[in-house]
This record gives sequence, C-alpha cells and structure tokens, in this order.
Amino acid sequence: MHELIRGMWLWDMTVPRTEKELYTLLFCQEGQIFLCSGEICVSVLPGQCILLRPDILTDPPIALTGRENRIGLLLNMQELQQSGTEIASLSALPECGYRLCTDEHISMVWHTLLCESSSSRMKQLKAAELLLLFSESLSSDAPLVCKREEFLTVTQAYHFAMEHLQERVTISQMAQQTGKSPTMLKICFRHACGDSVYAFLRKEKMHRAAEMLIVSNQKIIDIAGKLGYDNCSKFSVAFSKIM
Repeated sequence: MHELIRGMWLWDMTVPRTEKELYTLLFCQEGQIFLCSGEICVSVLPGQCILLRPDILTDPPIALTGRENRIGLLLNMQELQQSGTEIASLSALPECGYRLCTDEHISMVWHTLLCESSSSRMKQLKAAELLLLFSESLSSDAPLVCKREEFLTVTQAYHFAMEHLQERVTISQMAQQTGKSPTMLKICFRHACGDSVYAFLRKEKMHRAAEMLIVSNQKIIDIAGKLGYDNCSKFSVAFSKIM
C-alpha cells in the first residue's frame, strides 16, 4: 500500500486487507469485478466506483474474465477528518453498506491515479479531488446483485465456453457442465452479468479478438476461425458492434 494523504492509501489489491476500520473505495476500469460477502455478490462494471463499509468486503475482489483492471483506495475516516478532509457524507452509507456511482468526472480522476507517469503530488491532488467528487455525486446507481452460487455457475460456464472458442458451444452444453438447467443458467447470467449468455460471451470473444489483433500478426480470417466464425464477414460485423 502507498499512502497518498493522511488516512488514505492506494491499494493494488495484491495483498489482503486486514484492518477492519478501513473503508474501501474501488474503481473498475475494465472487465467486471465481483465483491462477495457471505452468500451475496455485488458486481462493479467498467466506469463504476463503489464505497464499502469495513465489514462488507469479506473476500478479495474477484475477477471473472481475466482482463479486469481495477484500483482501490483504503480510507481511515477518523484520520481523514483529523487531517481536515470533509468526508461526512462518505461514512453515511445506506443500510446495505455500500454506495455505487457512475460519473464521468470521477472516472477521469481515477484514470489519472492509474497513470504510471503521474507524479506523487498529482496523485495526492487527484485523490483529494476524488473524495470530493464522490461525496458530492448525485449519480448513485443500483448495482447488479446476485447470489454467490449464481456467480460460481457463471464462472464455470464462462471458462468452459472460453476453453472451446472454436466450437459453437450451446447453452445446453454449458448448463450440463454446471449441473444447472438451461433456464437457470440464463437466469444466473442475467443476475450476475446483466446480459444474456450469448451476448456476454460474444462481447468477451471480441475482446479476445482485439488482443490478438494488437499483439500478433495473425490474419483476420485466422482469428475469426479461432473464435468460431466461419467467415470474415460475420466476424467483422460482430467485432464492429462490440468494439
């Protein structure tokens, strides 16, 4: 952890959080982050920022797709107040114990914090600005909330589909792998990801395709084939819609 200002630490989440009095402010830049507490999982989507009470985050943030990019702050409310930072509204969380918001200005500040070229002084200024923006933001969102069992089902189905990219994996095949019915699998994806099974997998395939296009010299027809498309035309249409 790297201290930005008194009572605030930049947290890369490579080490578990152990100090119970610290609030967590987490931003998802890419992918989808799941925060599980007991049998409930809260999903944080790209561009969303979530503040959690110390007793809420019982597990480290969980990534689903492997392309997740996130950054977090740990906040000691008492120390922040003693240092003169006005954060009264931050500690006044709803009964659920978290507050989620999507705000373009907040996202811009987070991107500066993520930038490796930003100086320490700039990170300090942006951290203070972030607290101010978050405390004054009116764009509070309702997060995707699912059961831990639903999240685990989605995880199983997702990894099975990604291991068989060249094949046209059906919902029935994925459901069989998870021990759920096709209908229940669809419900799990809706609750956990806010999308249908095929729409979610199509989006992830196109992100895989974008990575291949950037880091390799493979022909488009070859990439399309590796993702289960039998011609470039269908692949190009799908890619354009997502990317």
